[in-house]
Amino acid sequence: MNEYDYQPPNSNAHLFALNDLEGRATMATVMVWITTAVYSALSAAAVVASWSPDTDATALEMVAAMATVILVFAFFAVFIAAGVTWARWVSRLYDNLNEIFGEFPETSRTMAVWGYIIPLVNLYAPYQFMKEAWVMTAPRERASDMIDIKIWWGLWIGSAFLSQLEQRVFDELVGVSYLVFSLIDVGLFAAGALFAARVVKALTRFQVELAAEREHAPSYPSPGNHGPNASNHPSNHSGPPHMGW
Repeated sequence: MNEYDYQPPNSNAHLFALNDLEGRATMATVMVWITTAVYSALSAAAVVASWSPDTDATALEMVAAMATVILVFAFFAVFIAAGVTWARWVSRLYDNLNEIFGEFPETSRTMAVWGYIIPLVNLYAPYQFMKEAWVMTAPRERASDMIDIKIWWGLWIGSAFLSQLEQRVFDELVGVSYLVFSLIDVGLFAAGALFAARVVKALTRFQVELAAEREHAPSYPSPGNHGPNASNHPSNHSGPPHMGW
């Protein structure tokens, strides 16, 4: 599709793509919460297992230690699954911008989908794409209101930093000190999950609602300025569209 020709997104292929986006969004959200639940259980088991020195370990702490080992493997399994479902949602989000709305983010598709696992790139590329997707599809009154994305990304970076810190000071944490550290860690992780779910819901809803608006909008050439401030965004028109005369 020529990026300068607006086409109402009412084809069967576009409807399938939007339904697919909603399905992937649901799966990504579910896996985010499952990962959070497993991570919380893992942290709780680790706290119990490390409550007292190994020489004084109780039967409960020994059971908790075995549970910790099992939950470590479970966490990595669900974390990978969550990453796959998140990548599938992002890829559909990106493709819909191109194929349905004629929008072309500056962030490449590769960086938008796989930037999370590339060192250094994962500090900015995924965040940059989410901002672009928001601006391109959000209603005009919400285009600059990206607080959910900012909080989500800040919590993501904070949680990753805390995990690295935990590996460095793990041997020094025991009992109450480890409990406090774990509560902060799990709190950040859970808050990050909450805002990740909010971002998924918002960006998915924006595309579905914008597609519905454009389906009933008149067809007219776009001057090439995309996003909510563009003249081809239905929510920005209070009268007949400018026809380029």
